[in-house]
Amino acid sequence: MEDIEDLKIIISSLRDVFMEYLRPDVLDILASKSEMLNLSLKSQIEKYQEESKEQQKGLSKLLDDILEDDNFLLEFIQILHQDSYNSGESLFIASQLEDGKEVQIGQSISLFLLLMNNDCVLQLTCQDIYDIIQKLVAYNFIRKHDYEQLQCKKYKPLHLFLEMFRSIKHYEPKWFPTFICLLKEKKPNVFDLNSNAKGWKKTASSSVDMLEDLKNITAIHKDVNIPDNESVVSSLSSLSTSSESCSIYSDKSESNLTGILTPSFVLQEKNLLSKVAHPDIWKDLDSLGILDFSQIICDDFSEGCTDMEMDSGCPLSKTEESRVLALKDYQLELTDHAVKGKNTIIYAPTGSGKTIVAIYIILKHLERRRTKKPVAFFATTIPLVKQQYSRITYYLQDKYKVLQVTSENDYSMSLNMILSGYDVVVMTPKILENHFRKSYLHISDFSVLVFDECHHTHKKEPYLNLMSFYLKAKKQSSAEESKVSLPQIIGLTASISIGKAKIFVEAVKNILKVCANLDAEKVSTVVKYEAQLKADVNEPEEELHLLFDTSNIEIVKELKKQMSKLEERLDYNSKDIECLQTLVCSRPKDQLSPQYGQWAMDVFTRTRLIKPSDPLHTKYVTNIMTIADYLLAYNIAVEMLILVHIKDVLQFLANYLGKYRKSKDSATEEIIYYESFLNIKQLLEHKEDSESQNLNILKEKLMENLVLKDSTSCGIVFVRTRAMTESLTSWINQCGDLSPLRARAFTGTASMLNHRGLSQSEQEEIIQLFGSGQVRLLVATSVCDEGLDIPACSLVIIYNHVGNEVTSLQRKGRARQKGGKCILLATKASYNKELVNQKKRKWMLQAIRYISKMTPQKVTASNTSQQDQILKDTDKISFDMGTGISKEIPFKMMCSYCKSLVIESKNVKVFLQSHRVTVDSNILKQVKVFPLQSALSGKNSQSIGAVYCNSRNCINKLGTMMVLARAPFVVLKAENLVFDSEEHVQQTDTGRFSLKYCHFRQWNKVPYKLEDLETKDILSYLSQLSQAIHKDTAECST
Repeated sequence: MEDIEDLKIIISSLRDVFMEYLRPDVLDILASKSEMLNLSLKSQIEKYQEESKEQQKGLSKLLDDILEDDNFLLEFIQILHQDSYNSGESLFIASQLEDGKEVQIGQSISLFLLLMNNDCVLQLTCQDIYDIIQKLVAYNFIRKHDYEQLQCKKYKPLHLFLEMFRSIKHYEPKWFPTFICLLKEKKPNVFDLNSNAKGWKKTASSSVDMLEDLKNITAIHKDVNIPDNESVVSSLSSLSTSSESCSIYSDKSESNLTGILTPSFVLQEKNLLSKVAHPDIWKDLDSLGILDFSQIICDDFSEGCTDMEMDSGCPLSKTEESRVLALKDYQLELTDHAVKGKNTIIYAPTGSGKTIVAIYIILKHLERRRTKKPVAFFATTIPLVKQQYSRITYYLQDKYKVLQVTSENDYSMSLNMILSGYDVVVMTPKILENHFRKSYLHISDFSVLVFDECHHTHKKEPYLNLMSFYLKAKKQSSAEESKVSLPQIIGLTASISIGKAKIFVEAVKNILKVCANLDAEKVSTVVKYEAQLKADVNEPEEELHLLFDTSNIEIVKELKKQMSKLEERLDYNSKDIECLQTLVCSRPKDQLSPQYGQWAMDVFTRTRLIKPSDPLHTKYVTNIMTIADYLLAYNIAVEMLILVHIKDVLQFLANYLGKYRKSKDSATEEIIYYESFLNIKQLLEHKEDSESQNLNILKEKLMENLVLKDSTSCGIVFVRTRAMTESLTSWINQCGDLSPLRARAFTGTASMLNHRGLSQSEQEEIIQLFGSGQVRLLVATSVCDEGLDIPACSLVIIYNHVGNEVTSLQRKGRARQKGGKCILLATKASYNKELVNQKKRKWMLQAIRYISKMTPQKVTASNTSQQDQILKDTDKISFDMGTGISKEIPFKMMCSYCKSLVIESKNVKVFLQSHRVTVDSNILKQVKVFPLQSALSGKNSQSIGAVYCNSRNCINKLGTMMVLARAPFVVLKAENLVFDSEEHVQQTDTGRFSLKYCHFRQWNKVPYKLEDLETKDILSYLSQLSQAIHKDTAECST
């Protein structure tokens, strides 16, 4: 290595390896070995012993010091070498593999550092290192886009090696033994240590001894079972039936998530428990009687995989070869007003380079600024933040410091502490809104605010919440003598909705409302260089085709008949519930429409907030939720009948309504509902093999525009529901003529309607495959409309999923390759809706052009006349939302379906700032666990089962069974709970019913504070669990 900084890169990459494998009492051991320490390092260790109740926290602080102080770093390396070759108590625990062998992590690290200091890595060529990186990518230790970025630059071998270490996913400690194996496989002679040690390297062992040790270690590493898609873990030894179950949580346990892989086979019998990940934990759960093997959950781990665990970053476009900002004439035209420091909305079509325009404006502002106030660039989603951060950094990093902040970052709630060190901050708007609400920052702390996709600046959206602080400061400034320094506002958009406008004048008013929201005095458009813009941005050809909407008429009639019966039961059960009457009576007449499905969802979500006063009324509330759920499923099924094969409709209903299958605990009314489904199921099975006319139309368009066109063409099919994405993807890949398209379903990240979402890393992987041509067709929901960096394609098909005029434009913009085409395949109702959208798009473009010609003075006058009302509206929203500060008051969480399962807030803790886990083992008496078909490993955790409420007649999923800190915990899902506290104000009260409960879709929206999970909580929980297991085992034996 060339210098101490290179060593820091290596040690930093090993940080999580240290945290995972250094002994829990390492500080005590180090303190006792005073002969190994100098005085300053010893005093630091003793300091952290006293300050930190948990040694892990103290160790973390010590590692921070080691990386900051060169002397500490060199001494720490020396300690590692001495510990590795001295007898006695080691600083490290061994890493135990599936076959029982142990890996001596301490010796491995010591020898590797010696190798690095001997510059043995210089024996490797860049190609050798790229080969190793490629395998680490395959093992999921390095992200694919990081590998692609490394390929785009030229490195010397040593520098490439160090960049590889920077790219390692540090929350996967097992990368290190895997890497050692790959290094030895690539260059067996790389471990020749005969050269002399140099610099700081000191060791008590000879080079011959080291070489022998290394050979032994790497031989053990050879046995590391590296994950791949086809690997199945060999049978683990049978478990003892004794009650000493808690021994599985010791350090040498096979339940260590970093040492055990999960098989891909489906669990079907209890005797397979000895062959899966964490077998001892499964044995314990089974002994408690909470496992249910009647249903295997397929990869439903969305609650366990949090933002913190997703891949970060976004690859730069390979076309951006130069960092010189060379704008075209039409792009420079768009900057005219903004570069003068004026508030501006920049309007230009998709693909015209609005981000480059914004970067140019930011650069010009930074070059002439008089203060060090930073620029804030906002994007609506985390993937977009990462994408825009990469682009901004690419052009500005040579002169300016750019920071990316999302909820994934540890400093997302302490931006105020580090803001002064950066010139540009790229973030989601909620980050800054939270800082404003807590008065950590003020609007005047920034010089420019840039809003990407600024058409989202309307009621209840984070953009408008953020702008409300600007508008308040502006109003105060105008009323007082002292002027507040307000930032410049810049908005970027390719479309602005005209809302419910029926005439052109209303369209102008709606767009002026967005101008007022952003305090923009100008809408900048391309006029002078419009011909150049049109030549650069391809306008896809549009086609509209009607679909058959009379398919499977007999089944549709039966579904509508059953829906009418359910509506009657809904009216009966809700007749005494005053707070539901208005909603129930607003039922849409068309049972086949998307509006009807939304209404059914609204009934369900509204009803779960009701607190009935007695068991009879609890029954009514439960019945209403069940009926609404059935109506929603049937509404989706009716649309699917028109668009996909009947067998796919049957599969959807079976999956969705299977949770209501009859059991001994089923209530009479629930049995009636389920039997109605069984009648429909029988009818569907009878017609299962019938052809779909509309699928033939879709096939014809895909063949004509993709398959028969050329092998590089690609496209996107937009559909309304996730069920549709799965059905169509399966049909396309099984259809011989269409199989070359290698279709993939593409959905959002949230779990809903019995379908888990894609993680962000899965989304990024599919987008990369699509961009490279390995996947030629995406079947997508509206998540593809905007907010993701999806490459341009040659074909967009909108398969009976028509949104508003904005979504129509966004989807059309995806087909911006030369010769691209946008095809609408729609039933008559959707066709008519698209005709309305076309008219609205025309008005929108005319209105934008009209406003762009208005003088700044006229637009400013319009803004001023509207901003008082805007502030009143946002104040009301802010009051409803609260301050955003977590309140330290007791509260309760309940199953949102039955309300029988109640969890006290004192029994829920926060693990790693992401998981809300229960530390009261009594919950295990009230739940049922369904094993996952395949488990998912995340940061320090592994999902192994889905947890459902076990109350009578309840079918609600409460969360996930996860292994955290080598123990099984129930991780709660906020979306499936309701919350109650003394501060809740009853919105209505009729005696028997009140809307008392609150509901939050995400934990970060819950306004109550939960304490962090500590060692004492884990020990207490394990003690409770052990007692419960002993008790059950004793009862079974008697």
